[in-house]
Amino acid sequence: MAEVIFSMAEAMDFLAANKILPSNISNLEIDDNMVTFRYNTKLAFPSHIDMSIQFLKYENGVAELEIATSWLVEKVLKKIPIMQQDFLELQGSRLYIRVNELIEKKISRIRLENLEFINHRFEIKFSTI
Repeated sequence: MAEVIFSMAEAMDFLAANKILPSNISNLEIDDNMVTFRYNTKLAFPSHIDMSIQFLKYENGVAELEIATSWLVEKVLKKIPIMQQDFLELQGSRLYIRVNELIEKKISRIRLENLEFINHRFEIKFSTI
């Protein structure tokens, strides 16, 4: 088992470098455990969505995040292609990510054991399969 500790900014860099973060995300700003960004929908309306996501917890292989955006966007958010992934579930303003399913699709041979956000940094424990 290995342990990796990094900041939210480093997490976003990792996701972008491994093509896990979609290319239609721009204006990325990071503050502690909050990420604010613009998602370009490639639709006529809305053409983009400004939102922020805050990490809440990780439990039983699922990361729970809080999404903050406008009330109108919440109505159309489920129809956006990125939200129609097998490993994502949106319930109101909560986004649940089945992390190990995502990792298995994008990065082979790694299994996430634990994920915590402590003192402004992610502490991740993982093992190889």
